[in-house]
Amino acid sequence: MTLKDLSTIPPQTIYMGWHTDPYQPCEAECRQTRRVLELLLQKGFSASILTKSDLVLRDMDLLQQMNAASVSVSVAFNDNGVRRLFEANTIATEARVAALEQLRAAGIRTSALVCPVIPYITDVIPLIDMLASHTDRIWIYGLSMRSRSDQGWQNVERIVEDHFPDLNEPLASAVFSQDNAYWTDMRGELVRLQEERNLNLNIHL
Repeated sequence: MTLKDLSTIPPQTIYMGWHTDPYQPCEAECRQTRRVLELLLQKGFSASILTKSDLVLRDMDLLQQMNAASVSVSVAFNDNGVRRLFEANTIATEARVAALEQLRAAGIRTSALVCPVIPYITDVIPLIDMLASHTDRIWIYGLSMRSRSDQGWQNVERIVEDHFPDLNEPLASAVFSQDNAYWTDMRGELVRLQEERNLNLNIHL
């Protein structure tokens, strides 16, 4: 991205991280995301960032100068042993929550994604408890797959078979059916929680 590229479009919010995390480990040295943010700021743009990394804290100085910049952090596990099975080489959930806390204290809008909710493995309510006081909104998305032949499902299935063999069939039943009782019960529990605590939850299960 160059200033010439930005000059052809009016200032607006640029979404970063919806397909690839802009804070890959190499960003600590390469600083490409920071350079992009510097260009956006120079031309009057803002940024809305989705990441699993607390490296975003490095760039708070730029985000604070933007108009309504925001950061959303994705979490799916509050057991870091389980997290390492499904999200190798990512930082601990506690570190992500701490990053949200610092961003919010710095005046940057924050939100979170509990995603993907893996049936019988993701502890959704405790994660919401961890996130609620540090976010303006929490999106919740369940794990869904089109086919057992999908590479994504095969990766999940391999981990489940190795580490949670008793959950293999009930988990698969839920993943391939949105009408499964797991989702129905979870939606009901989340709606009740939202009403009781006046939380801003976007429930997509």
